[in-house]
Amino acid sequence: MLQKITRTSLLISIILFSIFLVGSIFLTNTTLLLKANHNDAKENMNNIHNSEVIILYEYRVEDACCDHTDSTPPLLTLISPEQYSINLGGTIISIKITDDNFMYEMLQILYSWDTASSNSSLEVHDLKSEIDIYEFTLPETNGLHTLYLYAEDYSNNWVSGVFIFRVGIPPPIVTLNYPTNNSIILGGSTIDFSIEDPNALISQVLYNWDNALVNETLDAPYDITLPADDSIHDLRLYAENDAGSWANVFYRFTATSNSSEVSIAPTSTTTTSSPPARRTPGFLLSTFLITLTITLCLYQKRLRKNQRSNLRK
Repeated sequence: MLQKITRTSLLISIILFSIFLVGSIFLTNTTLLLKANHNDAKENMNNIHNSEVIILYEYRVEDACCDHTDSTPPLLTLISPEQYSINLGGTIISIKITDDNFMYEMLQILYSWDTASSNSSLEVHDLKSEIDIYEFTLPETNGLHTLYLYAEDYSNNWVSGVFIFRVGIPPPIVTLNYPTNNSIILGGSTIDFSIEDPNALISQVLYNWDNALVNETLDAPYDITLPADDSIHDLRLYAENDAGSWANVFYRFTATSNSSEVSIAPTSTTTTSSPPARRTPGFLLSTFLITLTITLCLYQKRLRKNQRSNLRK
């Protein structure tokens, strides 16, 4: 009778232990996933901070709410056009303004152009709209213009950014048609470009290979021949319009005499990251069964040992 009770108690202990073990694995996996997602979000925010934005200051106020201290100011990201670029008057400036507090929308957004004596207020987008792009209109007058932008979140954390543009006739638009940048092609191949300007006339196009001291003149159609020697070659191309605005582009190609080595590079070189690995329910079930089997084997081994001891007595 005592042996039967002991066996029942051990079985109950084994089952409880197995449930506890599976639960521990699940909780550990959930914690790792949350930590990985938090690190990914933090890395993304750091990438945003490293964009071409001049941060004047970040004023942080800690506000404890629901065991969470929000001491991170909003983030400013210039979407278009590029910082210091030349644009037509009235061009729309698109800036992304985000905050890591997903519970509340930002309190206010203020901005001013150039030497304005006071700031203007911009309507904050509703949190439910999920729209975080804000638009500003570049002044019409030619010359340099500076946009001062301020954003305050719900916890009174401030951030300020400076964006600089020039109003004028933009430079020509240079497009590489074929092959793509960083491609490996046969030496002596033709590299095809399109050079256009919707606002002015193209006055001249210059280029050089491998930092040559003297530029070559390029006429339409805009085709350039890759040097014949097997090597990496750097191409710099300059295009000017009659308003005096210059486009400056850089490309790199590898010349080869072996046709089997020809490789056209993909148009996008953006790296992708894999999501953190997850333990599936099948994995958890397998772990549970393996653990249970091992535990039962150990129990049977111990039971046989006890039986042998009893027989000897």
